[in-house]
Amino acid sequence: MKPTRNPDSAPGDWYVDTACIDCGAARHVAPDLIVWQGGKSVFARQPATEEERIAAWRAVLVCPTASVRSEIKQ
Repeated sequence: MKPTRNPDSAPGDWYVDTACIDCGAARHVAPDLIVWQGGKSVFARQPATEEERIAAWRAVLVCPTASVRSEIKQ
């Protein structure tokens, strides 16, 4: 089954998918954006500043399951 967007993530371009293994790596690098909820990491809110967007991209890089995702095209 292909991972899908976790519906608990805040609406918007950034999200954590359902393949999250709750390792905590993304929460460590983006603690104000990504939180623990229901046994998984989710975006509590969307990044609003350049610093927060950089933290979100860091979370993409450190996630071992590639579950931190963005709809934003680079």
